[in-house]
Amino acid sequence: MWFSMKFRMKTHRVASDLVSRFGRFLGQNGSVFRGDTPRGRSFNENGTMRMACRIGVLGLVCGCLSGLGDLRHANGQGFQITQTQFESWIFSGMQNSIAARKALNDRIEIELDRVEQFTPLEESQKTRIRFAGKGDISRFFVDVDEAIEKFKLKEAQGEIGQDQINELYQLAMPLQQRLNKGLFGADSLLKKVARATVNDQQAAELKELQRNQGKRKLELAYAAYVGNLNRHVPMTTKQRDAFLGLLRNDVKISNPSGQYLTYIIMIKLSELPAEKIEAIFDDAQLNAIRSMFPQAKMIKASLKQMGAWDE
Repeated sequence: MWFSMKFRMKTHRVASDLVSRFGRFLGQNGSVFRGDTPRGRSFNENGTMRMACRIGVLGLVCGCLSGLGDLRHANGQGFQITQTQFESWIFSGMQNSIAARKALNDRIEIELDRVEQFTPLEESQKTRIRFAGKGDISRFFVDVDEAIEKFKLKEAQGEIGQDQINELYQLAMPLQQRLNKGLFGADSLLKKVARATVNDQQAAELKELQRNQGKRKLELAYAAYVGNLNRHVPMTTKQRDAFLGLLRNDVKISNPSGQYLTYIIMIKLSELPAEKIEAIFDDAQLNAIRSMFPQAKMIKASLKQMGAWDE
């Protein structure tokens, strides 16, 4: 854990405020990240990039902290926690088990739609895949119920105070990370059954189309990253082409469907040998680009903490 639980509790109100500010910032300046900045809008080149990175880090860190919720004082000493609060740590933005089950069941349909984008499925195939997805959900909630039972045992022993909070948060955190990462990854029952359910021709089509889709998404992400950086660190056409080639050839990403793709590109870039970047940019440009690298390390640690780093 990055911080002690005592620090988390004392800074929760600040964390919540920062999350709110981060949301407002994205609403006002989301084009900086999307690459669709309206013409005529100007930015402080280095300052905006640093601000974006720093607020991104705060958003990720505070996202982890926000699951702590409002801890109530117990008789003016220490803190106490209810089962509702404990479950909110597990389900994070989903709040509770009812909302989480609905969101996860909806996710099964999204996964089916994704498969059907590549190859049509028969109704019997959809039924088998849905059943497997429900198995993934059931397996997750078996572990959730086990964690809740452990909470109840502690609760039965007496009021849960500050001394037990860190232990309980450690119990909830792995479950929260599984939700953040997604229950329907490559090793899930849903994906295994989907691979086994489709026939050989469908499987070949699915594999090829998924590969092409991943390549297209990466290509768009690389181009958007170069375009965004060019707004803050102006480049010549030759430099832009060379930088895009560097990303294509040296920034390898195993999961192009991840939701933090822009952050991952920045992290991977910061880990490249220095001479590869030095061969493209001048000293002033290098200083501006390197100023992002400390934030990249912090973002990587945040993604790992959230269970969202799978590179």
